[in-house]
Formats: sequence, structure tokens, C-alpha cells
Amino acid sequence: MLTEDEKESGVALIDLGAGATSVSIYKGKILRHYAAIPFGGRSITGDIKNECMISEELAENIKKAYGACMPEKLVTLSEKIIQIEGEEGMTGPKQIPVKYMSELISARVHEIVDAMLWEIQASGLADALRSGIVITGGGANLGNIASYIKEISGYDVRIGIPR
Repeated sequence: MLTEDEKESGVALIDLGAGATSVSIYKGKILRHYAAIPFGGRSITGDIKNECMISEELAENIKKAYGACMPEKLVTLSEKIIQIEGEEGMTGPKQIPVKYMSELISARVHEIVDAMLWEIQASGLADALRSGIVITGGGANLGNIASYIKEISGYDVRIGIPR
């Protein structure tokens, strides 16, 4: 995920996993700080499930298909409506605006980013991250997540792709 130059100059690798978010900070090609935050993508799925009163499986599928941060930047997707029909226990079709889904996702991602930034500050290396932040894991697939994290944190952010 990381280049040798990134590890040398200072970088935070953030793994947005299902059950946890890990923060690994490198400087001088050495892992200097590691922390695990006890929530991740499953928390986002849970929010969708509870708020929309749908099954966890359906919430996960919707998150994967339509999940995005920054509802104000969705352009064409923001007007779309997800229609759910025939799920067990439903009395009729349910409609969920994609923009509303994005607002739900953004709220939880903001909480995760706040915890991540707290860990970066606690490491004492916040000013040493010349290469910024690299995001990986399932949560890195959310639309606009790199832009959202950059907006909140001020760091350069890229999505990490395995080589």
C-alpha cells in the first residue's frame, strides 16, 4: 500500500475495516505508532439498518452500491431514490433517498475520522506526516471518502491499492 518514500517522509495508513479502524504511522521507514479504533464499516451498516429499519444484509448491500460521503457533492446521485420491495416484515415498498443515506454515512465516517485524528495527535507525529494519509480496507470504497477525510483533516489523502 505504501511506497518507501511515503514511509520515509511520514504517512498514516488507515485501514477502515468492518469491525475496527487501524491507524499505523510510519516515519523514517519505521512503524512509530499503531492504534485500533473499535468501530468501522459495520457501524455504518448498523446505522443504515437501524435508521431505515431493514435487514443487515440489505443495509450492507445498499452501502456497497450507493454508499458515499459528502451528500452535497453527489451531483446526479443525490436525487435518486432507493426503492425496497418485498423484504420480510415490510407492509409495502420503502423508499430511501440516496442523499439521506449519504448523510447517515457521513455522520458515522466523521466520528471515525475524529477518532483517527485523535490517534494521530496522540502519536506526537501529526506535524511529521509529509505524505499525508493513505486509506485502505472496505471503507475506502465509499464514494468521496478521500475528499471527505482531506476536508476534515487537512492532510493529503489517497486510496491505497495493493501492488
